Amino acid sequence: MKLLALRRSLLLRTPLAARKQLVVRAFSGNWEYPKVEGSVADVTKALTTIGARLSISTAPLYFTPLKVDFIVREMKGVDELLKVQKALLLCDAKMAYPSDFAAGSFFSACLKLDAAHVALEFLRQAENVRHYVKNQSFVRLAEHFASQDDQEAVEELVQIMQSKRVPMTYKMATFRILNAKKRGAWEEAVALAKEAANDVQINSHLIIQLLLDDNGDVCKEHIPLARYLADKGDVYVNARLANILAGGDGKLVEARVEEPEESPEETIAKDKGAANK
Repeated sequence: MKLLALRRSLLLRTPLAARKQLVVRAFSGNWEYPKVEGSVADVTKALTTIGARLSISTAPLYFTPLKVDFIVREMKGVDELLKVQKALLLCDAKMAYPSDFAAGSFFSACLKLDAAHVALEFLRQAENVRHYVKNQSFVRLAEHFASQDDQEAVEELVQIMQSKRVPMTYKMATFRILNAKKRGAWEEAVALAKEAANDVQINSHLIIQLLLDDNGDVCKEHIPLARYLADKGDVYVNARLANILAGGDGKLVEARVEEPEESPEETIAKDKGAANK
C-alpha cells in the first residue's frame, strides 16, 4: 500500500506529458518493441485474444503497424488469410487502423489466393473502411467480380462504399461507367458519366472511351453528350477529344518524344567526376 501511495504521489507531481509517456512505456504492447517474434498464427492469436479486451484508447498501442504489417506480409494460404482477416476486423472495430501497406496487401492476397469472397466479407463487416481502404482496392475487387460476371457482387461493393461513406474517386467512376457500357447498359453508363462530371471525376480519356464503339470508331451521335460532359466536368480537352468535338475521327498520331541519352543530373555528375580526376 505504501509503494502504491508513493507511486501515485510521484505521478501526481510529474508533468502531464511525462505521465502519459510513463503509461505508454508501461504498456507491454507499445511500439517501442523492436521486432515481432513468432509465426503468423502466434501473432494473430495474440492480437485477437489480447486485443479484444483492450479499449479503443489503448488498442493502437497493441495493434502496432509493425505487428499488423508482419502478419499481412508473412501470411500464406487461405487459413492464415482468414486469421489475418479476423485481426484486421478487430483493428477496424478498435479504430487502430492498418497501414496503407497492410490494407492493400490484404486485398491483393485475397485476389491472389482466389479468395475474393474473404475480402468482400471483410468489407461487409468493417465499419470504418473509409479511413484506410483506398479506392484502388475496391476497383481491383470490382474488376475481379466483373470478370466473373458477378454483377451482384459489383453492385454490393458500390453500395458498401456509399453506406460506409467511402469517397468515390475517378478510378471507381471510370470502372463503373465502362463496366455499364461493356454490359450494354448505355443509359446507366450515361447516367454514371453525368454523375461523375457533376462531381468533377471525369477527364478527356474517359469521355473518349465512352464515345468509342466496339470497333474503336467514334459514335458521332454521342458527340453532344461529350460536349456536355466536358463542360460540366470542367475537363481539360486534350488534342484527341478536341479533334472528335470538331468532327474528326480522333485517330491522331501522337508525336514521338525522343528520350535524351542521359539526364541533366547524369551529365552534371559525370562532369564533376571528370573534374575530380
